[in-house]
Amino acid sequence: MTQSLDLFPIGNCAASGLIDRAGRLVWACVPRVDGDPVFSALLSADPEEHADAQGYWAVELEDQVSVRQSYLRNTPIVVTEITDKSGAVAQVIDFCPRYRQFGRVYRPVAFIRLIRPMAGVPKIRIKLRPTVNWGERAADRTSGSNHIRFVGGEMT
Repeated sequence: MTQSLDLFPIGNCAASGLIDRAGRLVWACVPRVDGDPVFSALLSADPEEHADAQGYWAVELEDQVSVRQSYLRNTPIVVTEITDKSGAVAQVIDFCPRYRQFGRVYRPVAFIRLIRPMAGVPKIRIKLRPTVNWGERAADRTSGSNHIRFVGGEMT
């Protein structure tokens, strides 16, 4: 399967990623923009619906029927609105932060995904499936009482 290249880039000059038309983060290299991609779905032949699909970070609704996307005007901030069959809507705002602090521009290697219910009671599902070694395998996962940690290669 050929991946669509209809993508929305986000970034802050230290981190960058690509959001697809489904609102999934499908490409991002961490901690360097020229490094091993943590999200590497663009390299995959697996369709996104396949149970073994890896290399993306998705926000989905149960019984999802439509997705609408746009940039906030004059910004690298992508806004995705997802609607389910009952009319419930969730909004996902994607960006990499960049701001002034202590007299300099701060650009952390971070991806922010703000998820907000906008109408009704959307049932939201998060799929976080990072990869290592250029999408060769899924990152190893460990969990604690209030967190999940993915480990592999230079990434922890």
